Amino acid sequence: QAISRYRQGDMGNAIGLLDHILRIQPDHAQALFYSGMIRLHNPKWRAVGTEEVEKALSLEPYNVAWTVEYVKFLLDNGQQIRAKRLVEKALEGNPASEELNSVLQSCREGQLGAKP
Repeated sequence: QAISRYRQGDMGNAIGLLDHILRIQPDHAQALFYSGMIRLHNPKWRAVGTEEVEKALSLEPYNVAWTVEYVKFLLDNGQQIRAKRLVEKALEGNPASEELNSVLQSCREGQLGAKP
C-alpha cells in the first residue's frame, strides 16, 4: 500500500505507512528507499532522506531502477558530480546495464538535470 500511495502522489499517507514499516523492520530496503525519496523533497528532512536512500542502495546495490531515480533527483538539484560518481559505482556491479550506461552518457552530455 505504501508504494502504491507513493506512485499515486499521496506522500502524506505513504510516509506514514513507510515509517510504520521501518519501525518494525529498520533495514527494509524498499521502505528506506521510498521514505528517503519522499524526505529528499523537503529541505528539513533532506539529510535523513539522503541517509535512507543511500542505506537502501547499499542494501540493494543491484537495483538499477532505484539508482536511476536517485541520480535523476541529484541531477535535478545540481549535484552532477555526486550523480556521476553514483552511476559509476553502480556500473562496477552492473557493467552491462544499458540503463545505467545511458544515464552516465546523459550525465556526461549534460542532458539530465538541466533546469530551463
